[in-house]
Amino acid sequence: MEEAEMVLEKIERSIKNNEELTVLSVGWCRLGVEGLRKTLDLLSQSNTVTVLGLQENSLGDDGACLLAEFFKTNKTVTNCDVYNNGIGPRGVAALAEAFKVNETLQYFNFQSNIIALEGMQALSAALAVNVSLNALSLYSTSLDDALVAVLVEGLKANCTLKRLTLDSNRSLTDAAVQKLLELIEVNFTITEINLPSSAALKPESVSRLKAVLADPVRAAWASGEADTKPACEIPLARSGE
Repeated sequence: MEEAEMVLEKIERSIKNNEELTVLSVGWCRLGVEGLRKTLDLLSQSNTVTVLGLQENSLGDDGACLLAEFFKTNKTVTNCDVYNNGIGPRGVAALAEAFKVNETLQYFNFQSNIIALEGMQALSAALAVNVSLNALSLYSTSLDDALVAVLVEGLKANCTLKRLTLDSNRSLTDAAVQKLLELIEVNFTITEINLPSSAALKPESVSRLKAVLADPVRAAWASGEADTKPACEIPLARSGE
């Protein structure tokens, strides 16, 4: 029996037996688009799964579009990983549309898929209005300075994202870091940005970024521990200014 079919049968049995699945990890199972369709159909019968792992299943843009439709109505999954699924800008844009209306997802991993301009424009627009994502991984998604600039514009209006992963995007230069510095002047929720190791990033700029993000007052605002948490558009005051 094919690996994907065995996985689907196991999921179906668990749901029928009322087993409270919370983690559904079907990465590296050769699902393909049709396998994903069946998986999502089964998931629609469950209200307990919070973690969905779909790594390396050859989903492509068509699979991403299916997943996007699922997330427009799903209210249980909080974490999703689509690592290395051959998803391109069309699929990213579809998922971004889902992010506009989904209020449950807290973590999404786009690692090793291709964002490109079309995908980033849609993702940026979605992040400007999203109210639930607090961690986003764009690790190794072929980002460049221009794409980071587009991303930053959306994040300026975002008040929920705390962790942004940009590792292994080796085309980034100091221009991207400058854009990120502009971002954290107006967005106080972000407390962690992971950057690639690259000679094109000036150490002093990276150090400045880390220092601002590590500000304990900023961390208190982001966690809600401070008595007064300023709105996103209020600039962060620093000593000596």
